[in-house]
Amino acid sequence: MARKKFHKILWSSEEDKVLVDSANKLTDIDLAKLLNRSRYSVYQRAKRLGILIAKYNKPTWSEAENQFLEVLADAGCSQTQASQLLNRPRTSIQAQALQLGILWPLGSYRRAYRPDEDHIIKEYAIAGKRIIDAQANGLRRSRSSIKRRSKELGITWTRSRLGRPNLKKAA
Repeated sequence: MARKKFHKILWSSEEDKVLVDSANKLTDIDLAKLLNRSRYSVYQRAKRLGILIAKYNKPTWSEAENQFLEVLADAGCSQTQASQLLNRPRTSIQAQALQLGILWPLGSYRRAYRPDEDHIIKEYAIAGKRIIDAQANGLRRSRSSIKRRSKELGITWTRSRLGRPNLKKAA
């Protein structure tokens, strides 16, 4: 079976102009369809011209979206809720907030502790058990998360490698 031969199709100045004008408005897939070229070809030509092309469905943030993002953060909306309202991934919301210098309310991105989880932490602290034991016994939380929540509950842990609670400081 003979291999299919590909030949290089040179870019015209009109195609370059379309690429430059549409780079921030369209994604790489849309540009490829518009120019009747492969995504890779569009990417390579843009790279050669020094243009950045968005690879996602929403290439740029509009000024209205940026303002709405600030309003959502001021209103105490979580990043997950903001991602649903703006129809963007949560990681995109985080990156844009960081770029704009928006500070989200503390705890808006953390999973809240349930009362039964607080009870487990208190039981392990009273019994003098380690944080790792609490993690292994159903608390699906990181060590630092458990330490932070313990501090909020008034329980401090020693820095020993065992991670036992320091009940003298807590009392």
